[in-house]
Amino acid sequence: MVATMDPQALPASAALEMATIRGARALGLEKQVGSLEEGKRADLITVRLDRPNAVPLYDAVSQMVYALKAEDVRDVMIDGKMVVRDTRILTLNAPQILRKAAEYRAEDPGVVEIGPKRLTSATRSASTETERP
Repeated sequence: MVATMDPQALPASAALEMATIRGARALGLEKQVGSLEEGKRADLITVRLDRPNAVPLYDAVSQMVYALKAEDVRDVMIDGKMVVRDTRILTLNAPQILRKAAEYRAEDPGVVEIGPKRLTSATRSASTETERP
């Protein structure tokens, strides 16, 4: 664990349990989600194991908890429905989203998104003026 610098402070199996059934229990949803059981929603992922951070594979749970990253997720199933297949999101219409983004941009061409900040042409020119010698 990072805070203690002790990798055994939180066993991988306990971390996985916290992220699944214990998390569901904390939300009062353990009868619907949190584990793969008959009658529960089937939420699961498949991951790639052919990347440098995924090898060597000695313990699948430890690998999942401590070594794999979000970009290693290959498929996602939510409530039994595939929403991501081979890293491609199936539930979004990318052309429609890009069209809508272009519409928003056309409505206010002076808006620039920079991380969590939203700058308009007025704030850009004000900051530029204060930075000049």
